[in-house]
Amino acid sequence: MPQKIKFLAAYGDIDKEVELSLITGGYWHIYIDRGYLGQVICVQGKWEVKLQNEGTLEREDIEEIEDRITRYMQGQ
Repeated sequence: MPQKIKFLAAYGDIDKEVELSLITGGYWHIYIDRGYLGQVICVQGKWEVKLQNEGTLEREDIEEIEDRITRYMQGQ
């Protein structure tokens, strides 16, 4: 069963569902309203976000995603 983190986030003036889904190999996929945005991987102990289209997310958004994954992993 896949492991997921779901939350609502402001995307412009609209709240959208964000889903972070852990897949085989330790990668997390990023979905906003079921649309794929990219992936998050851990390289040498640091999260790296690889987006399909650069500039899709602001730096603060990326930091929030990294923080949520870190907290999720520490809680296991």
